[in-house]
Amino acid sequence: MGNLKEGKEAILKWTPEVALLDLSLPDGSGHDLLEWVRLESPITRVLIITMHQEPEVVAKAIECGAMGYLLKESSAENLLFAVRQVLSGETYIDSSIAKRMLEKGETSIGKIENPSRILENLSPREKEIFHQLVLGKSVKEISSQLFISPKTVENHRTSILHKLNLRSTLELVRMAVRAGLTVP
Repeated sequence: MGNLKEGKEAILKWTPEVALLDLSLPDGSGHDLLEWVRLESPITRVLIITMHQEPEVVAKAIECGAMGYLLKESSAENLLFAVRQVLSGETYIDSSIAKRMLEKGETSIGKIENPSRILENLSPREKEIFHQLVLGKSVKEISSQLFISPKTVENHRTSILHKLNLRSTLELVRMAVRAGLTVP
């Protein structure tokens, strides 16, 4: 598949659990295909694999429903990890891109008023885990880095989502991008 039409035909024919999508298509926008997939095949989770690293492009892909964002130059191991994350319902954003997005703060989708107030109800440990999740780290990576069990990380993640009135890590990433929250 190399274009918008073929992408739509393949999604309709196969209804995959995970679709790998580039944003650069010769006959249309990958963002358009992403929105189409969200409407026509809601069970299909999309992992963007592209050369585009601009925070605005990444933010738009996330807003359009992408569950993951990976650079074409990534290793096979990172690709496999990203597919597994997206397949399990988790978000995956290449860590170098996530960091740039957070450092930039301002995105094409705008900023949230009073972003500092968003995290005020989180404990110091929850804030630490929040930032790691936004950077695209997995529960296992966070537990290893912070020397706590994966179950403890998962409990903190659940608490963070509850306190922020969010349903998923993807919503958490979207909110963080909108707010322009930076890594401490």
